[in-house]
Amino acid sequence: MTGKSDYYGQTGAMNSWERKHLGYIPSYFLAGNNGYTKTLHDYVETGDALQITIPYNSPTSTEYYLIENHQRKSNWNYIIKGGSLQGSELPNYSVGKGIYIWKVIGNTYPPNITAVTADGHFNWVYDGDLAAPGFYDNWVPKYLRQTVNRHAGISDRNPNQLWWPSHSQYAHIWCEKDMFTNNWSLTRDVMGDEYDAFNIGYNQLLTPWSNPSTTKIVNGQEQPTNISIELISQLGDSVQVKAYSQSSSGLALAPSKPQNLRLRGISYNHPVLVWEGNIEQDIAGYNIYRSENGGYSELIGYVPQTSGKIFTDYSANTSIPTYNYDYTIKAKDSTDLLSMQSDKVSIMALAPKISVGSGEKMPSEYILEQNYPNSFNPTTLLNYSVKEAGLVKIKVYDILGSAIAELVNEIKEAGYHSVEFNASNLPSGVYIYTLQVNGFSSSNKMLLLK
Repeated sequence: MTGKSDYYGQTGAMNSWERKHLGYIPSYFLAGNNGYTKTLHDYVETGDALQITIPYNSPTSTEYYLIENHQRKSNWNYIIKGGSLQGSELPNYSVGKGIYIWKVIGNTYPPNITAVTADGHFNWVYDGDLAAPGFYDNWVPKYLRQTVNRHAGISDRNPNQLWWPSHSQYAHIWCEKDMFTNNWSLTRDVMGDEYDAFNIGYNQLLTPWSNPSTTKIVNGQEQPTNISIELISQLGDSVQVKAYSQSSSGLALAPSKPQNLRLRGISYNHPVLVWEGNIEQDIAGYNIYRSENGGYSELIGYVPQTSGKIFTDYSANTSIPTYNYDYTIKAKDSTDLLSMQSDKVSIMALAPKISVGSGEKMPSEYILEQNYPNSFNPTTLLNYSVKEAGLVKIKVYDILGSAIAELVNEIKEAGYHSVEFNASNLPSGVYIYTLQVNGFSSSNKMLLLK
């Protein structure tokens, strides 16, 4: 009795498609008009399940979402078998509670049913093998999470038929890198973990713009739908869910949760963060939050959507031996609505540093970042990335296009760099700064306020 074959989120209880077709529950609740709201009680106890049908695509295509509320009130309801459960079938009622969403494709028996995981879908890249005595031929492949893949109909940890290059066989992801120690270790997250469920305060939205996103098959390709699903509230074991069938209604919601926040390196003892940008058309930018040594999370910066998804924390100093920094971000739209906070990335004093310039984490592109702070008085920092050594020129112009300062004119090695601009002798106003290197050019505006 499993909701999905292989390791794609196993459960000891039948999913709602199975229970309905065996006659154990009479039917699903069907989402009605745009804005349809339903309170779902514990699925295993009550059989509650909400079906949201994807608009008709072709005579041979049937697609819909099934939404179940698993509060793990039954010891058969081990919806996950990886993560903190470590494969155990014994009940642990504090782990894995939440809303589970299944994507059902097909009108044959059985259909294709996949779990829509709240922690996202990603592209992966092979990174060699990890010694694992007694496991297959004593080795397992290592895969690094890369870019967001919003439309993938597969789980975060289960890339479809990943090739195991050095062993000529297919492989699931059975190992991951610890963010604190930078070391690889075996994991059972491939069997589903406690972050697969949607929950209030963790991930409350599934939309055409989120990761994962709501999709449909058109001519054999996955494309976004107009469907959005929102978790409204929870009272005890009951969760209120709202379904939208119009794109405008989904866009009026708060932005989706930002994904794939990660540490790109340490530039002159300052952490450099990057993330995947939101794709909602009304995104204005991102708030950056930091807590130190487990303390209160404070807003420390803002990055406009137009300036690139990168932030260098110049107020943090990793040379201090007692530092411990936790970072999160929130997306902000044009109406000032904020998303859920992203997953956390931590930088600990005892962790090995990712040294920029050592060749370990070098830039893959040329980038001219937004100056920080902006507005400023009278100094600000300009940060830029150089993927190949070359002659770097950075100049500052006034709004009329007259050059007023040349900050850099020299050969720079590949890496992350910064330069300070001192405008103490200039009047308030808008200034433009430019970067030229190896045929690449870019410019940004900055505001001096005195």
